[in-house]
Amino acid sequence: LLSTLAILSFASSDASTIKRSTDWTFVKAEIKDSWREEGKAVHRYVLHIENHSSQSICGVNVEISGHLKQRWNLESCEGSYCTPDWFVLKPGAVSSDAGFISYGVANVKLLTVREC
Repeated sequence: LLSTLAILSFASSDASTIKRSTDWTFVKAEIKDSWREEGKAVHRYVLHIENHSSQSICGVNVEISGHLKQRWNLESCEGSYCTPDWFVLKPGAVSSDAGFISYGVANVKLLTVREC
């Protein structure tokens, strides 16, 4: 079962306001694989982070609902998850280096974006 779960967008350095469309960052959570464990659905997600701003991004912070089994290139950050310190995404670039495995369906919400 391959499907796209969600496209969540908004950003700039202040996630509560969108300054202009060229400052947007998009996060898409895509289910890449699914299986069952003890009768429960398990999904492997990849996060596609797109930088549509004119500045490099040095970090994103996301909220992930659902029960996570495993994650990669996402660190725990006060109740949410953020990209590691080495993460840099140049303008116009897309990263698919982060992801997670969740029991059941998970939703992802972009909270903040840190520009370099």
